[in-house]
Amino acid sequence: MISKGESSVPTTEKKHGTKITTIFSENRGAFASTRKYILDGAGDFKVVEELDEKNNSLSPSSSWVQSIRVALRQVFLPFGYPNSVSADYVTYQIWDTLQAFSSSITGALATEAVLKSVGVGNATATSLGAALTWLLKSGSGHIGQIVFAWAKGTSLDHDCKKWRLFADGLNDIATFIDLIAPLFPTSVVVFVLCSSSVARALVGVAGSATRAAVTQHQARFNNMGDVSAKDGSQETLVNLVALITSLILLPIVSGKIMAVWLLYIIFTCIHLYANYRAVTCLEIETLNRPRLLMCVQEYINSGNVSSVKVINQRESVILGSRGLLDSDVCGLQIKMGVPLDIALSGANENGDRKRGVVLERLISTSKSFLVIPKGSEINIVLHENIQPRDILEAFCRAIFLGVAITAKSNPQKLSTVQKSLSSILKSDVFSLNPMDDTISKEWENFERIAKNQGFIFSQAPLDTGEWRAKWINQ
Repeated sequence: MISKGESSVPTTEKKHGTKITTIFSENRGAFASTRKYILDGAGDFKVVEELDEKNNSLSPSSSWVQSIRVALRQVFLPFGYPNSVSADYVTYQIWDTLQAFSSSITGALATEAVLKSVGVGNATATSLGAALTWLLKSGSGHIGQIVFAWAKGTSLDHDCKKWRLFADGLNDIATFIDLIAPLFPTSVVVFVLCSSSVARALVGVAGSATRAAVTQHQARFNNMGDVSAKDGSQETLVNLVALITSLILLPIVSGKIMAVWLLYIIFTCIHLYANYRAVTCLEIETLNRPRLLMCVQEYINSGNVSSVKVINQRESVILGSRGLLDSDVCGLQIKMGVPLDIALSGANENGDRKRGVVLERLISTSKSFLVIPKGSEINIVLHENIQPRDILEAFCRAIFLGVAITAKSNPQKLSTVQKSLSSILKSDVFSLNPMDDTISKEWENFERIAKNQGFIFSQAPLDTGEWRAKWINQ
C-alpha cells in the first residue's frame, strides 16, 4: 500500500555523496514505520524502514517501541485506521473513554449501596428476601426495556445524539437512586430499586441503539463489525482500569457518606461533560429532520448550504429542545406517511368527483410520493417502494411548496429562492403542482449544493410514519 502523502513516482536524493533513488514506499497504517525500496548509485537494491520522512533509521530501541505501538493499534483501532473511519473518530473515542471510566466508578459506588439496601451486612435480613427483591428489580427492568423499545425505538436512529446524551444522563439518575436506596425502610426499598432498574433498562436500549448509529457513521469501509468490536475492546480496557481504581477507592470511602457523595458528584460532572463533548463533536453526514431543516432554511434564505461540520455544530443535542420547526422554515407543518383519506379530507368543497380529479392529477405527475397541502399542513403520502433519496425529495418539495403558499404574505422581504417559488401560485393552493418545474429546479439545485458540502442522500433518517400506498402507475 502506498503511504498517504507519498508519491509513487521515483524520487532521487543524495546521501553522503551517493545518489539514492526511492522507487516504492509503503506502510501498515497509522503509527507504523515507512518502508522504502531504494536503488543506490551502484545499482544495489535495498529496503529501509524509517520512523518519518526525515530518513531517521530505526534504532533497536525505537524499533521495539514502534512494535508496541503497532500492536496496540492492531488490538484497539479498526483495521486501516485512520482511512477506514470518520474524521471525528479519535475525538469522539477520547471523550467516550472518559465518560465510560467515570460511569464505571459511580457504578461501583452504586453497587455497594444496592447490596446494603437488599440486606448485605444486616443480621435480620434473609437470603430469600434479598433474592425476591433482586428478581423483582430485574423483572421490572425487562418490562421497562420492552415498553421503551416499542414506544421510542424508531426515533433512536433519527436523533441519536439526543438519545445518546439522554441515556447517559438517565444512567446518572439511576445511580443516584441506587445510592439513596439504603436510606429507605425495607418495605419501600423494593420499589426504589425497581425504579432504578427501569431507568437502567432504558439506558441499555437507548445506549446500544445509538451506539449502533454512531458506529454506522464512523465505519467508512463497510467495516461496522470491526469498528464495533474495537470500540468494545477499548471500553473493556477502560472498565478494567476503572475496576482497579474502584478496588482502591471503595475500601477508603466505604461507610463515609460525605466521601461517597463527593466522588459521585465529581465523576457525574465529568461523565455528563464528556458525554456532551462526545456527541457534539460528531459530524454526521446524513440528513435527519433538524439537519435537513437547517440546510433547507439556509438554502431558501441565501441559496447556499453550510458544511457538515457547521450544521452539526448548530444541531441541538438536548432531548425535548424546540429546535427548528417546519413552520419556521415554510410556515406550514409537514406530516409524512399520512393515509390518503386524511390527506384528502377537506381538500376541497366540490365532492368526491373533484377529489378524484385532484388525486388523479397528483398520481399522474408524482413519482413515489404525493404532496398534498391541507389548511396549515402539508401531508405526504409515501409509496410502498419509496427509496431514501425520494423521501428526502418529498420532504424538500413539501417545504418548497409551503414557501410558495406563504411567501406572498411579506413580499418586501423575499429572497431569490422565495421569489422564484412564490411565482408558481396561480389561484388557490390546489392549483399548485408539487412537481412543478420551478420546485424541481430548486430541489435539484439544493441537492447538488448539499452533496458538494458532504451530505449524503442514500439514507433518510426521518420519522416517516407507517402508512405506505400503491398506485397504478408504479
